[in-house]
Amino acid sequence: MREKAASLPNIKLEQGTVTSLLEEKGTIKCVQYKTKSGEELKICALSTIVCDGCFSNLRRTLCNPNVDVPSCFVGLVLENCPFPHANHGHVILADPSPFFLSHKQY
Repeated sequence: MREKAASLPNIKLEQGTVTSLLEEKGTIKCVQYKTKSGEELKICALSTIVCDGCFSNLRRTLCNPNVDVPSCFVGLVLENCPFPHANHGHVILADPSPFFLSHKQY
């Protein structure tokens, strides 16, 4: 999924270890992170998606979790599949965790 997302023209893929989320009025505006070379950077965007897995160091700052079983992330790319709203993403708030659907017509 990472490769697929990075191939899109409006996506810039940045990888690193997040050290902090910078909030303004309860909304995450920027992410401070460290690259593999150890450089400390800050990046800001209109949307921030935190997907750091079952060993999250950010989960406790975003919610009050009671995690008994670590979660997993599964990606699925569907082709020729109708979506309610073309070229839009959807966040589904489900139990035990939310998931994200994205659609792009090629």
